[in-house]
Amino acid sequence: MIRFRADDGELVYLQVSGEGSPVVMLHGWTSSHGEWSPFVDILATRHRLFRWDARSHGGHGLTRPTLPSVGRMARDLRNLLEHFALERAVLVGHSMGALTIWEYVRHWGTEGLAKLCLIDQSPRQPRSVRRAAAAGRPGVSPPAGSPRCRSHPASSGPRSP
Repeated sequence: MIRFRADDGELVYLQVSGEGSPVVMLHGWTSSHGEWSPFVDILATRHRLFRWDARSHGGHGLTRPTLPSVGRMARDLRNLLEHFALERAVLVGHSMGALTIWEYVRHWGTEGLAKLCLIDQSPRQPRSVRRAAAAGRPGVSPPAGSPRCRSHPASSGPRSP
């Protein structure tokens, strides 16, 4: 397992495997990088997989006073993308990982990302994501049924007809 230092000094641990286009896999609440193990063999033949243990997950305690909020984990994701100079990455998030991706998109949009894959997130989006979508922020798709739906290559949201 390798690690990188987030911008607040906390160490974030991850497993990197495979070769090819980058795929960053974000696990759900109380889980770890191991959540993605059933998919590694097949995906690593064509992709470089980055599977992190979100801060305070995977048995790694905190060394800094910063709490592991969704906003902090979105910033950690930004730090990971910058640290490894990942371009055109696919972000895959399960549950809390999906919420982390939404928070990332709210702050930094989808520029530089290839695709988003959101798995089994709570059906209710955070209020901040709904506000960003309603404001027409690039790369943020409004919730299903919204009259402002539009397409974006790195959005898993609803598509306009």
